[in-house]
Amino acid sequence: MRFLIVSENFTGLQPWLYHDQEPRGMPAVYNLFKYLGSSSEHSFDAVIFNKKVNRVIHLPNGSTIHLYKLWCPIHYLWKFLSFVKAYSLVRNKLKSKDYDLIYTMSFYNLLGSIVGRQTDIFTLSRTYGNQMYASVENRQYWKIYTRYIFVALAFRYPADLTIVTKDGTQSLKLAAFFNPRHKVYSLYNGIDAQMKKDLLAIPEVEILKSSSRLRMVCIARLDKKKRQDLAIGMMEQLVHKLGMENVQLDLIGEGSQKGRLSTLIKRKKLEDYVRIMPAVPHRKIPATISQYDICLFCYDKGVMGNILWECMLGGRLILVRASGDASIFNNENAIKVEDSPRFEEEASAAVASLVGKNVRQTCKNSRKLADKLILDWEKRFELELDIIAKERQKTANV
Repeated sequence: MRFLIVSENFTGLQPWLYHDQEPRGMPAVYNLFKYLGSSSEHSFDAVIFNKKVNRVIHLPNGSTIHLYKLWCPIHYLWKFLSFVKAYSLVRNKLKSKDYDLIYTMSFYNLLGSIVGRQTDIFTLSRTYGNQMYASVENRQYWKIYTRYIFVALAFRYPADLTIVTKDGTQSLKLAAFFNPRHKVYSLYNGIDAQMKKDLLAIPEVEILKSSSRLRMVCIARLDKKKRQDLAIGMMEQLVHKLGMENVQLDLIGEGSQKGRLSTLIKRKKLEDYVRIMPAVPHRKIPATISQYDICLFCYDKGVMGNILWECMLGGRLILVRASGDASIFNNENAIKVEDSPRFEEEASAAVASLVGKNVRQTCKNSRKLADKLILDWEKRFELELDIIAKERQKTANV
């Protein structure tokens, strides 16, 4: 099959897209490009609008990623302009080349829905998780039909096939809210086969010794949705309320909230206990997480991203805030803390209660679960292609 892909300019991919450096996130998209770009059966042309560069990336089988520079200082106006430009570009490409499928991502999914209705080409919309369902639950319709209007319309008037990431953000419920008759596939992400092997080779955490420094980590973008502030609040409880001074928390990542988090650390007098550290290339994740005992996931509405699976496969003790769908977790495979106003107190009490205890079985259970759920990327994409083939055949028979 020949794909025409319209992708967002995901932040985690920008080092690779702009400078041929290791990506710092979005392994699902990076590995899709690499998989299709080296396939003997499939190829693609991808379109990505951005604010910095015009560039074409060539992949081994002739597939291309076209970066188009579009400048506008107003974010939402830029998104609207990029949508219009992308629509025009897709229509022109369809005139000059034969494609079997239009594959759109996130914000551009509505584009696929529109073009699919105007032509007879099969369309697939791919959603990688979002925070929109919280607005549905809270009946914040003003936000749905302003900030999330393009996403809402894409779910209301869907492409031929919709695939969402099973990450806990409840995208299936979101899709059903807008169009309950449209079937949606929900798939876990995959993982690089070598990385999975490296992670499984790391010994599980065993006894959380009181005599040793308890090392904890959050690896995520520094933004409001990742809730590093809750991890800092938990540390305040451990250090200043429970008297545990032999603890360390590292916040690894980059983003718009760095200044606010730095101020919060100083205000809570935690400079000796909490550090903000630069993001690491994805290939260094095994070596990075092996240095820690506990990995914290305090996100709003969904924690099941790649870094969670990697920490589980790496045999770390997982502390998860039960926000969104966290049903795969229980007290046998994680420290599961309910999402409540007392999260910081309850999380710190749970951590303190485990000091001096052997947590290896919990880590083994977590590792076993991730090993069962998460396929290597090649098998994961084969599964997705099987779904595409099946749904294309259904459409052709209509």
